[in-house]
Amino acid sequence: MSDQQARILRTKMVGALIRKTRLDSGESVEDTAQAIALNPSVLEEYEAGQRGIALPDLELFCHHFEVDIQDILANKAPGKKIPSKKAGAEQKPEVRRSLRQRIIAAQLRKLREEKVTAIEVVADAVGIPTETLEAYERSTQPIPLPELEALSHYYEIDFDQFMGQEQPATKEPQAATSEPEFDLPDDLVAFVRDPGNLPYLRLAAALKQLPEDELRRFAQSLLG
Repeated sequence: MSDQQARILRTKMVGALIRKTRLDSGESVEDTAQAIALNPSVLEEYEAGQRGIALPDLELFCHHFEVDIQDILANKAPGKKIPSKKAGAEQKPEVRRSLRQRIIAAQLRKLREEKVTAIEVVADAVGIPTETLEAYERSTQPIPLPELEALSHYYEIDFDQFMGQEQPATKEPQAATSEPEFDLPDDLVAFVRDPGNLPYLRLAAALKQLPEDELRRFAQSLLG
C-alpha cells in the first residue's frame, strides 16, 4: 500500500469514527457543525472520508462530545465519556481553531528550521506539494490529520507533541521576564493580551513538544 493510499484509508477510518460518535449522541450534522463553528458541508465531508479532518477541528469535535481524542487517533470508537474541560461560553470555537492552527504551523516551522532542511526536501519526502506545505507552515491552510501524522513521522517526534490541552484553572501564564523570541502577528499578540482569552494561553502552554523553559518563553513572547 502506497503512502497516499494509506492516508486515504486513514481519512476514511477517522471519518467513520466521527460519524459514529455523532450518531451515537443523537445529534444532527447541523447542530454539531454549529456547536464547533464548522460549515455543515465540511463536517459531512469529514464523516464521509472525503476530506481529512484537521487536528484543531478534531479537538473541537471531541471536546464538544466529551470523548477521548486518543481513541479516535488509535482508530477506536470513543468509549466512556471523559469529564469536560470547557472553560466557559466565552471560548469561541472559531477563535480556538485559529489559534491552534497557528500554533501547529509554528511548530512545523520550528521543527524544519531545527533540522536545517529546505522546505522542498520535506515536501518531497512526505509527498506533499511544496506550496501546500508552505501554506501549512503559514497557517493559511488547515492540515489534514494524515498529513500532520506523516510530518510527525518525518521529524521523528511523538504526534502527541502537536496536541493541545487545557491546563487547570489554577495555572496562570507567567509574566514576561525577557525579550520575546518569537515573531508573532499583531492580531495574535492582541488576542493573547485580552484577559478573557487566558484559557487559550493555557492551551498553548500545554504543548508538549517544547521543554518547559521554551514553553515559558513562548508564552512570554505572546504576552509581549
